[in-house]
Amino acid sequence: MMDDPIPRIREAVASLLRPPTPEQRALLSAISGPFLTQGIWPVFDYVESVLDEQGVEAVVALSAFPSWPTQYSAWWPGPGSFLRPEDQLALTVAGLALCSDSEEAGRVVDSYIAALRYLADRFHRAPATPTAQRRVEVTSQEIAEVLWQAGALSSSDDPARRLAQLNLIADREPTNWRAGASQTDAAHWSWQVGRVIRAFVGVESVEQYLERLAKPLFVSTTPAVPAHPSSLSLPEAIDFLDAVWQLRFGHRLFRLPGAVKTAKLALPCATSDEYEARLSALADILARMQPLGSEPSGSEQTGKGKSLKQVEEFLRTKLPESARQRVRQAGETLRAINALRRGRQHHGADRHEPHAYRTLGLIYPPGDWGSAWGHIQMRAVEALNALREELQASEEPE
Repeated sequence: MMDDPIPRIREAVASLLRPPTPEQRALLSAISGPFLTQGIWPVFDYVESVLDEQGVEAVVALSAFPSWPTQYSAWWPGPGSFLRPEDQLALTVAGLALCSDSEEAGRVVDSYIAALRYLADRFHRAPATPTAQRRVEVTSQEIAEVLWQAGALSSSDDPARRLAQLNLIADREPTNWRAGASQTDAAHWSWQVGRVIRAFVGVESVEQYLERLAKPLFVSTTPAVPAHPSSLSLPEAIDFLDAVWQLRFGHRLFRLPGAVKTAKLALPCATSDEYEARLSALADILARMQPLGSEPSGSEQTGKGKSLKQVEEFLRTKLPESARQRVRQAGETLRAINALRRGRQHHGADRHEPHAYRTLGLIYPPGDWGSAWGHIQMRAVEALNALREELQASEEPE
């Protein structure tokens, strides 16, 4: 049975259009400035220099933007890309839409949407023949007339610069609708439009545009495959580690919050709210780890990520050198899971989400909540099993 992809699509679009942080706004301004005033995309060295003057680390700001499975993001070429000083940085339509303090950026986005809507309508009206596929060719002069009529160009705008901007944007967008292109200079070009443009018939806003871009990526016609053979594998991994810990050190590791919260770990999820509930349940259990076996002073602080650090520090004194790397890797996995929970529940913490997803081997944002939760279950089980196995492999105390 096919599930409803609309919530996933809207969540993916919302993630791209989430209001930027001050550091991200500085980055957007540094990239968009030359594009809006000169019709050129700047190189990374220029952007880095501008941000250095403001005390902002360019690479950190870039990596904090979410991306889709195709790496489509607010900027091009997108998070995870290796950037050389001479490489160009560009903003996508999503990135330009985030430049809310720039009226010019808004007019450029409106122009691109108006041009796309016109191209889709032109193709829709083109007569089909039994012997050849349809091809529609549109010139920049024709697009200029469309923009005037749509009100996307005003008397204060430079038409040549706007046309050059549209051509540059099309070079960075997923334009598989463009069957061909040619140009004599920056403002004089022509596009050949193919059948894929039909997806954008009647598009009126940047949100609609992004939803139609996202649809092929986030439509799933098959159910998610369980990450492990048993839906109880995560609760079992917790129980087994707890039992081994008690045998080794004489006390339990986990102060479990109760059967209801622990049982949530065995449930599947299909929506964003359910995904958040599962993450919250798992993070709460991880925050209740007590390696010393007693209620720590200031226990409220323990829930802020310190339990995992205490476990690692405790095991560092109890396990041989050969076990430390595996324990450290398990800790990194579990901390990344905690970061996902914090990012969804605490304002300002979401900037760490992209890195946490990459650490866990997931795309950001997730294309399917059920599959993402299944993968997180699997990684959590691997980490908990690693801690248990290293305890069992080490020498017993005298």
